[in-house]
Amino acid sequence: ERFNKTVVDMVRKYIANGFEQWEEVLGPMASAYRNSVHSSTMESPYFLITARDPNMVVDRFLRPEPELITPRDYKSQTMQRLREGFALARENLLEARRQQKIQYDKRAKEENFEVGDRVLLDVRVTQLGTSKKLNPRYQGPFRVSKVFPNHTVEIRTYNGNGIQLTHVNRLKALTECMIWRDEECVDFDDLRESELRATR
Repeated sequence: ERFNKTVVDMVRKYIANGFEQWEEVLGPMASAYRNSVHSSTMESPYFLITARDPNMVVDRFLRPEPELITPRDYKSQTMQRLREGFALARENLLEARRQQKIQYDKRAKEENFEVGDRVLLDVRVTQLGTSKKLNPRYQGPFRVSKVFPNHTVEIRTYNGNGIQLTHVNRLKALTECMIWRDEECVDFDDLRESELRATR
């Protein structure tokens, strides 16, 4: 999803003056993306695939001529650069994820859920063929089964078959006004199936 957003942003900047020839910018745009240093890996996609930086026209004038080596030495050096590049990129990714989680937790809602609380889970991904605008924003209900100190809780469906770990930012407390007071909550999927059977 992040990659798609980056591509859309790049295309939008390229076609600011017109939409007629947007296909013509895909080549230069893809080249710019492949040769740019990623903010998380701190390496360019081109380097992580080829183990070398791209050769630009200006490099013919600025870079010295490469030394000639045997195919075996070239293979050995390339494999070594790839191993080092992958290891460094992996470390940078882990650090980037750690920093992202720290920033995400800073924005966490001051919501204190307890075991047994009834909650709804927001829908992040819509099913193929459905409309995101028309789909329900929340699914559930669920019950909180475990609470962890890092803004994470474990939730279960009412029948106990479904278990999921989620961040508290995705949860919404289920209040009495959302349900019939004297009727136990049921899983929304089960409710839809019963409604479909009733209409047949």
